[in-house]
Amino acid sequence: KAIMNAIRHSGGDSIIFKCKKYEDKIFLEIIDNGKGFNEKDLKEKNHYGLNVIRERVELLGGTIDIISNKGTKIVVEIPL
Repeated sequence: KAIMNAIRHSGGDSIIFKCKKYEDKIFLEIIDNGKGFNEKDLKEKNHYGLNVIRERVELLGGTIDIISNKGTKIVVEIPL
């Protein structure tokens, strides 16, 4: 979902996806070089895709950080 969001909405031309397992956790990073968005709008506006990602990560007992300014970086940590 995060990669599709970057393709559809970022306006950028590069997406980096990293996935690694370390000890008892899975770490994911999705980074694009697009226009970004105002993080304060994340809860107030219709960012359904990102909110769905957040809900799924939390259901798995994980954490998610979304950093956006020039581009967007999503960092997910999920326990195994």
